[in-house]
Amino acid sequence: MHGTAMTACDDTDEWIRGVAKPRLRPVASLDEGAYGRRWIGSPASWHRLADSLRDPDVENVIKETAAAIARDAGQLGIDERTFRTQVRLHLPSIDRSELRSGDPARVYEAIRVPVIARCSVIKMSIDQAEQLAYTSLLLGQRKVRRDLVVERDGAPPVPLTFGPVQPTVGQFVQSRLHYLQSPRCDTVLELGINVPEAPMPLAYVGFSSCDRHYLRQAVTAVDPEVDRSEVIVLARMYGLPSALPNLMSMLIAQAARFLRSSGVRYIVTAFNPMLGFPGTVYRATGFVPFAVAPVTYNYDDRGFYASRRQSGDRLTQKLDAPENVLLMLGLDRRAKRRLTRLQDVFDITSQDYQTIDGYFTGQIAEFQRVLNPQLPEYRRLLESAWSADTAHPSYAKDFAENPGPRGQCGVVSVWLARELRTKFGIEATYCYGRLDVDIQGVQPVAHHCWLEVGRQSDPGRLVVDLTCDQATGLGRETLCETHSELATQGFRYDALHRHRLDALTRDRVWFRFLELDDSVAEVQRGVRRRRLTPIV
Repeated sequence: MHGTAMTACDDTDEWIRGVAKPRLRPVASLDEGAYGRRWIGSPASWHRLADSLRDPDVENVIKETAAAIARDAGQLGIDERTFRTQVRLHLPSIDRSELRSGDPARVYEAIRVPVIARCSVIKMSIDQAEQLAYTSLLLGQRKVRRDLVVERDGAPPVPLTFGPVQPTVGQFVQSRLHYLQSPRCDTVLELGINVPEAPMPLAYVGFSSCDRHYLRQAVTAVDPEVDRSEVIVLARMYGLPSALPNLMSMLIAQAARFLRSSGVRYIVTAFNPMLGFPGTVYRATGFVPFAVAPVTYNYDDRGFYASRRQSGDRLTQKLDAPENVLLMLGLDRRAKRRLTRLQDVFDITSQDYQTIDGYFTGQIAEFQRVLNPQLPEYRRLLESAWSADTAHPSYAKDFAENPGPRGQCGVVSVWLARELRTKFGIEATYCYGRLDVDIQGVQPVAHHCWLEVGRQSDPGRLVVDLTCDQATGLGRETLCETHSELATQGFRYDALHRHRLDALTRDRVWFRFLELDDSVAEVQRGVRRRRLTPIV
């Protein structure tokens, strides 16, 4: 199984251009035996960098418990590499003194239950995914050619296809197959390589916006002239165990060509040496290490791993773990030249990494001016994708007779929150509550969802509502005004619950949002695809 993931933080509307540069870490400090400053292009130096970021105590536990790991992986019917990755992922929940106690078996037993539980989900999901990916057609496979044709011994070749992946399928990959089991709410592009007509890809990549402050700082240090829209984060990657070894590198190459034609200049990603990842696929496809950054490990009350985005500010790890390696791939000649000239790795400090600017601090009036003309366009696009499946269950049965905005406010608000983050760099708060309108002839909305931009205590915070016409008699579909302005007009938006975008993957609205996202993609492409009902 192949996998990589970025951990990122929330931020304001600040663009890549013009942010402060991070501190440089000289090459020699990454490897005590200094071996020259032109180290990045050397395969040997790549291995040295990865080796320098492994934890010797973690490696010792893995070595001493190899037999137990092999036994449990065999009983589950899952490959040892996948099982070891989950063991490594949960070891930071153990204090270093315990790791050094001389009793690795006791350490392993302390994390064995969550590891087995997560691997059981992965195993069942792999079995389902391989059926849906039609992997049986690849029996006797040898390799994938550059034209995406699979050569087979004694059988006709099988052509593969490259293209977009349905958001519901991407959710399945990210939440069930990927080792983090943590779907990214801000995934903006999902691509895969499939057997023709197969609903599940053999190999998958998911891209997100460059939304973390520390990451934008490091990217700017490499290229001060780059715009945020020219950078994209390869946030999730996965290949089915039965997929060919060179399929992931082929997928990255195909995705790079697609992104280059879309105006993207850099792909940014990361790999974690402590989890046993060597970064081989990235090195083969031309990525260059440009920074190291802290990585946090969070766990719930049962000891199960939770990503930083899932757990918010909570930090429960007990081990001072090594850093991640951040990588860049240049997609045009100028970007590639900049990366070939790199001689230093940027050291992202813990302070920069922990910085989370969760509220918009720019000019509300300017943002309001830019956003207002876009809202009617968003509304037209979204209402063309509404269905009974995207409506709240309370309104789903009436959708055929009344296909309006009722019951669609939740999914629309999630979609818009992601759009504001990825397109504008704005963090919006998802609100659920009541809308009262003190205007004669206008009915209140007892259960409603909308977005707010700014702090809850600020009367100048912006209210953005794409379905305010649920208030019968209002005579308008969308609004984007400050809370204080709306109050003078007789509008009262009272939120009972507020959620950040990253928290919504665990909310009941999320799977209806995925249905909306699927439908929007189909409307934009003019293609209707077969739904995968079992994937939840």
